[in-house]
Parts: sequence; structure tokens; C-alpha cells
Amino acid sequence: MIDESTMYWITRLDHIGSVLTGLAIASGIVGSIMTIIACSAHCMAANDEDCKATAKMSKTVSWITMPLFVVCLFSGALVPTTKEYAAIKLIPAVVNNPNVQAEAKEVYGLMKDWLTDQAMAHKERTPEKDR
Repeated sequence: MIDESTMYWITRLDHIGSVLTGLAIASGIVGSIMTIIACSAHCMAANDEDCKATAKMSKTVSWITMPLFVVCLFSGALVPTTKEYAAIKLIPAVVNNPNVQAEAKEVYGLMKDWLTDQAMAHKERTPEKDR
């Protein structure tokens, strides 16, 4: 049974995926910039304490943002869209419903009878060829 909470999360999945993608992009950009700053500050820091502090801070931010980038990127890829999750929840419920299965058997029987009638009509219309 699908309750209100499940319906709410089904409708939010597209937005959750968008937020995770945005976070992945932002953390990737920030991490890349901080890595560049750390490398350049490290190269310029002969004995300058300010450059050493900048390099240390940039390195710390890079160590935080790069795993965040990877986690958000893969999480965004693994979160289903609203349509996918609706299919995940609804298709098994419909297919496993006894009423639907009974109707499917009736439709299958009607289809089989119709195909048999069509085959017989086609056989009667086409004359047999002498071999």
C-alpha cells in the first residue's frame, strides 16, 4: 500500500537528484579551485607564513570537497527519478493484483480466439496450390 509519505517522497525524487547534482558540481569546482590555490601557494611559500597558512587551509578544503564531490555524484546517479520510482512501486502492485491477473487471462483467451478465427479465415481465402 502506498501511503502519503511514500507519495511525498516519490514526488521529491527529481528535486533530490537535482540538489545532489548541483552539490557535486559546486564541490567539484570549489575543490578544484582550492587544489590549484594550495599548489600555487605551496610553490610560492619559501618562508612566507601567510602562503603556508593559505596552502594548509586550501589543502584541508580540498580534502573535504573532493570526497563530497564523489559522494554527491554517485548518490545523484543512484537516486531514481520520480517516474522510475513510481514504476518501481506501482508495476509490481498492478501485476500482482489478482483482479488484474483474472482480467489478463480473459483478455488472453479472447485474443487467442480472435487469432484462431483470423487464421481460419485466412486459410479459407487462400486456395491451396497444386504441387
